[in-house]
Amino acid sequence: MNLVLRNIRQLVTVAAHSTPFITGNSMRELTCLANATLVIQNGKIVWIGPESTFHPTSFSDIDSFDASEYVILPGFIDGLTLPFFVDSWTSVFTPWSEPWEARASFQKYEIMNSLLTQIPKAQIKKALQSHLEKFFNCGTTTTVCAVGCTASENLHLLLFHTIRELTQELLIDLIPSYYIPPVPVESDCESYTKWLLHRFLPYLRERFSISHITFEWSTYPEKQIRQILQGTNSLGIHKITFIDTYHRTNSTYLINQIPHSLCFLTAPPTENDIRLFHQNKSVVLLSPSYFLFTKQQSFSVRSLIDAKIPLVLASYFHPLLMRTPSMQCILSLACTYFDLTPEEAIVAATYNSAAAYSSSSILGSIEVGKRADLILARCSSYHEIIFEPGINHIRYVVKNGTLLKL
Repeated sequence: MNLVLRNIRQLVTVAAHSTPFITGNSMRELTCLANATLVIQNGKIVWIGPESTFHPTSFSDIDSFDASEYVILPGFIDGLTLPFFVDSWTSVFTPWSEPWEARASFQKYEIMNSLLTQIPKAQIKKALQSHLEKFFNCGTTTTVCAVGCTASENLHLLLFHTIRELTQELLIDLIPSYYIPPVPVESDCESYTKWLLHRFLPYLRERFSISHITFEWSTYPEKQIRQILQGTNSLGIHKITFIDTYHRTNSTYLINQIPHSLCFLTAPPTENDIRLFHQNKSVVLLSPSYFLFTKQQSFSVRSLIDAKIPLVLASYFHPLLMRTPSMQCILSLACTYFDLTPEEAIVAATYNSAAAYSSSSILGSIEVGKRADLILARCSSYHEIIFEPGINHIRYVVKNGTLLKL
């Protein structure tokens, strides 16, 4: 479909001009055009400029849409989700008033996994599809979809098959990630690590082209951590998100071993952390919903921005934690919890997320030559998306150049 979006009230391009990440003061410098026009041909952006300089005769066989009431941004890219659960799992949860450790305990994961094994694939797929459609309707056009938190090989394979099917059927793009779970209670850590590296991960790599893992490593001995890091690297899996990075004394080893890794921030960064992040070109993954769920005190990430550490935002949509599909809400919470500006939050949820998963050449910003994954928000300024978190402002999504009314 060839499409021209005309008279755009506000076009937020997040133009990065091929830089690896947008960091430091540059995160506050969103490129915004008023009364703009954008032309899409064959799913890609081919022209951007002021409405006054647009010449319709230069483009043939093209549909026109009046965007005078809309703010247009790149589609949101959710940095990490674990969306596999079904609505009948209410019995798994303990009351909100209880400590979060009780609500997200290993025993709860075991119950969750036990329930999953009893549910037909069609029901699992239907539930996942429902959640992913909510993501899309709230403006997320790409999401990292992690499968894990269980040692059941058959269950993992079923879930990866489901992701592959939905990737072909849904409009939202899915980046599959294998979530290496805590060591199963019934397993010997060493034998489990051998099974993981010599059987399961090679199969996932060959069958599903997995290039990213999420590693909840706090229950593993250092020997097994080293083996897993070396093994995944030899398999060609170079993108790793570390969970609980700050809960162990050997976090320095992890960061040093894996340059360009993503580190899920679960505590305020120290000066040494910042030095290591900068030295190893690490990316910090932020999820305000994690801090909201765990009832931890908020903190500023200005020190990370001043050090030009790349920041990425994620909903961390999780069956036993927070379950918000709205990155609009996450942006608002990030400004509150982490002292981000609206501009910094938008960058972290678009271009930097794309860059973290090696997709910034085609996604994450509105630039000529890139794929047309856009969201149209009915508001007067992008600030309203941040300051009105309870409202879904998204009315249209452009996916691969096709305009879709929500």
